[in-house]
Amino acid sequence: MVKRLITVMVMALFIVAVPSAGRVAEADEPTPVPADTQQDNSEGYWSATYEGARSAQEDRDMGESGLNIPDAWTYLMSETSRSGCVYETKGDNPHYSRGDVSAHGWWLRRSNECPARADVRVFLYGRWCEDGECEWRYLASNGGRIRPGGGRGNRVTVRNKCYTNEPTYYRSVVDVDILGQIDPPDQVENINQVRCRPPGPGYEE
Repeated sequence: MVKRLITVMVMALFIVAVPSAGRVAEADEPTPVPADTQQDNSEGYWSATYEGARSAQEDRDMGESGLNIPDAWTYLMSETSRSGCVYETKGDNPHYSRGDVSAHGWWLRRSNECPARADVRVFLYGRWCEDGECEWRYLASNGGRIRPGGGRGNRVTVRNKCYTNEPTYYRSVVDVDILGQIDPPDQVENINQVRCRPPGPGYEE
C-alpha cells in the first residue's frame, strides 16, 4: 500500500513538470523597428566627387583672383526683349550655414528700363549616384519678389538640412523673371563641395 502511494505521487509530479502533449513553447515575437530607423539598403549614395569640378590649379588661379571664397558668386548679364531692361542674375556657391547647406540668389539693375522688383527663384540640387550613373537630384527651392542689390532683404535664400558633415557636391540654380517683360530663359548655376550630407534619398524633382 505504501509502495503504491509513493508510485502514484511520483507519477503526479512527473505529469505536472512536463508540458501537455502537442503543446510547443512559442518564441518571443520580434520587436518591430520604427520605419525611420530601419537600415536603408539602397545602393545609391550622395557623392563627394564630381567630374566637372575645378582642378587644383584652377582653384589656385581663382584664389589669386579673389573668387575662391565660401561665398564666391557668378553672374549673367541679360536684356529683355521688350523695353531693353539690362540686368544681372547673380548667385553664390552652396555653402554650410548653421546646420544647413545654403545658397542665395539676387539681381542687379543695370539700366533705367528695369522695374523696381523682380521674381527670383533659387533651386538646390545634390549629387546623387546609383548603378554607376550620377545626376543632380532636387533637394529644395525658394523664391520671392525682391528689389535689386543683394544683401539682407534683397536676396532669396534656399536651405536644406545636414545629416552628417561628410563632403557632398551641391549645385544651385538662380532664375530671374523681370516683371511685365519678356526676359531670356538664362540661369546662373554654382557648383561646390560642402561638408554637409543630406538626410538620405527619397527626394523627387
